Amino acid sequence: MSSPVQGRSAPPSPTRTRPVTLDRRWVVLQAVVAAGMIASFAAVMLVIAGEVVVPLAVGAVLFAVPLAMLAVRPRPAAVAIGVVSTLWLLLNIGQIGAVLDGLARPTATADFLVTLAMQVFSVAGVIGLVGSLRRAPGRVARYAVATCALILLLGAAGSVTLALTTAAAPVVTNSGQEPLVAVRDSEFVPAELVVQPGTTVTWEWSGDAQHNVVGDGFESPLQTEGDFTHHFETPGRYDYRCTLHVGMTGTVAVSK
Repeated sequence: MSSPVQGRSAPPSPTRTRPVTLDRRWVVLQAVVAAGMIASFAAVMLVIAGEVVVPLAVGAVLFAVPLAMLAVRPRPAAVAIGVVSTLWLLLNIGQIGAVLDGLARPTATADFLVTLAMQVFSVAGVIGLVGSLRRAPGRVARYAVATCALILLLGAAGSVTLALTTAAAPVVTNSGQEPLVAVRDSEFVPAELVVQPGTTVTWEWSGDAQHNVVGDGFESPLQTEGDFTHHFETPGRYDYRCTLHVGMTGTVAVSK
């Protein structure tokens, strides 16, 4: 009976490959994106518009849900944040006119910063989507976070500086003048008017877009041309706005 052949080695056992995990820096990037977008939406509704804006409220929820899931399901949540960021960026491209208008008025600090923040965070979210899907090294994610912070810091510093150096004094009228406010595209000129009791203020449309004038006790129709008047008798501060355009606000101060 022959003996088995010596030296024959056993077949190698299959090796298990460890799954490639998502670099933690991509998770941090998407967390920053989601938190930044939620804060931007909240700033528009609480500070600028003063009311709940349904599309922004829905957007905040769409970012909040995957943000809450990042701790337990980091990759799917990071991808979800990237997808929502991409959709928001595409929506802004479709409304590029309004975006450019917000960025073109750095002296309107709140409106400018919110508009800038939304664009910066949405672009960063798209970068995070690509990195999360590819499970790429996280160096780009770290650079993206630093770039977001730098752009927003420079934007805030520049906007505040420009607003302080170019702040216009309120226009003061006397009883012999007829106050006139020009309703231009995305701004009232002058934005602040000081009048005496018993004064009638006229708003005159001079832009191309549709606007209205809505304040406490007075409201104009939506229109693109023509004028609107309101008689101010009681001393006080009367803030007003255009309900169609965030950040388009004005004030009539009635003082003795």
